[in-house]
Amino acid sequence: MVSFIQISIFAHELTSLLDIKVVMSKKDNTEQAILQTAETEFLDKGFALAKTTEIAKQAGVTHAMLHYYYRTKEKLFERVFQEKVDLMAHSLVATLDDGKPFLKQMEDLTGLTSIL
Repeated sequence: MVSFIQISIFAHELTSLLDIKVVMSKKDNTEQAILQTAETEFLDKGFALAKTTEIAKQAGVTHAMLHYYYRTKEKLFERVFQEKVDLMAHSLVATLDDGKPFLKQMEDLTGLTSIL
């Protein structure tokens, strides 16, 4: 059975292969601007020192608009973190989906030799 993750990866790869431009709505663009700016702010300053007012300013939106989308700094951080977890999961699935036995895939991925 094909998983949702496999379908998502296939769709992304097909879009890239065919050089299809996905048209994003203004809402999607605004959310992406906020998320990208928030990621940079969290990486540069850490969660405690990151300020939503600065994220909004750098993203080119009002502070009220940022809170409309994410309500709190915690929810914004959770969304940024979840996107990175999803990206890593997709990468791992793509790496492990090459038909080799699981232990061999783990050895290739980690560079470690199995003791079994």
